[in-house]
Amino acid sequence: MGFFDKLNSEIEAAPKPKPVAQRASLKHPNSDQIVAAASAAIARSTTGKMLLDYADGAGITITALTNQSEGGYSPDGKQVFIGIPAGQEQGNVNAIIQLASGLREAMQEDLDELKRPPLDWPEQHYGQRFVDRDRDALWHVCAVAHDLIYEYNMR
Repeated sequence: MGFFDKLNSEIEAAPKPKPVAQRASLKHPNSDQIVAAASAAIARSTTGKMLLDYADGAGITITALTNQSEGGYSPDGKQVFIGIPAGQEQGNVNAIIQLASGLREAMQEDLDELKRPPLDWPEQHYGQRFVDRDRDALWHVCAVAHDLIYEYNMR
């Protein structure tokens, strides 16, 4: 029996993956409450309200996922994700920051000067676009944080 025959035998003998319906969900069990709380918090900021209004008008959905990492947005800019550890039942300051950042990054996809560049751009211009996108998202997150800390005394 050759190498590939042995490999195929091993693959066929391996346990089969569960159907999609039986797999664990990545959506956090308290996603709706976490998203509502984070959205209510950033809505108190002028910049945050602008981001939420944009998301509402653009049909962007916001979901809390069960993971330890940061949130983000889908490549098409139509979904924003907040990363929350599995055992955590409610959002926190990090969820607010992730929401503001994810909403702005999704919004950038509709702005010609910040849209994700094509892969065939010269390397220097391609890299600079991502620096500009990161700087822009950071500015918006800081504006939301500033409003919440200094305007609403949410320390």
